[in-house]
Amino acid sequence: MSSTGDTHCCECVGDCLFEVTDCATSATALVDDSYGYLPSVGDFVAWSDGGSTYCGEVTDENQSGSAAGSVTYSGYTDCADCNTNEGL
Repeated sequence: MSSTGDTHCCECVGDCLFEVTDCATSATALVDDSYGYLPSVGDFVAWSDGGSTYCGEVTDENQSGSAAGSVTYSGYTDCADCNTNEGL
């Protein structure tokens, strides 16, 4: 077994994609962390697609694909907390 030394730490370079389950619809979306909130599985976050804001729970991390938007806040206690603070 050979190692190329090509270890990638997506949190280190900020290109992780996170799967978020939407609080309102239970649909999932992939979002990036371009603002540096460093969410983890189980965190409740707000995210934006550039036009609308959504609330959801991070259900997976280190995903590949295309981001539907970016995390704009992490640290809510639950969906209700996120919805209230984001005006949803």
